[in-house]
Amino acid sequence: MNRIRVLVKEPGKPAEVREIENTLEGFRSIVGGHIEALYITDSLACYIHEEGKLIKLAPNFVIPTYSAAGFDIICGTAVFFRSDGEGNETSLTFTDIIYCNLFTRKFDVSNFILNGNSPLRFNKEPR
Repeated sequence: MNRIRVLVKEPGKPAEVREIENTLEGFRSIVGGHIEALYITDSLACYIHEEGKLIKLAPNFVIPTYSAAGFDIICGTAVFFRSDGEGNETSLTFTDIIYCNLFTRKFDVSNFILNGNSPLRFNKEPR
């Protein structure tokens, strides 16, 4: 099997480099279900759980968007990888790992307060 180097970011934990099988099942086993691609740059992307918010997975990190809110909260584990431009997942370079690590630290959900509450309360009932 073909193995690639990825960065895995679990909610509430620092990101870690792992070597995984470059298969759909390899990615699914990490995110815990159906995957959805999220592009960070033209060549860097991550897979997240497609229904992370719907099934109330723990908030992980905030991602800037062009929506009215200006951000979105990613819930559940994310797997960062390099995309070769043809839709294939490839290993992260050393520079990619540094960039993704800084990205996940900067936008970790614990750094944000929304409406007076931490988004870490996302999976609990409102008061």
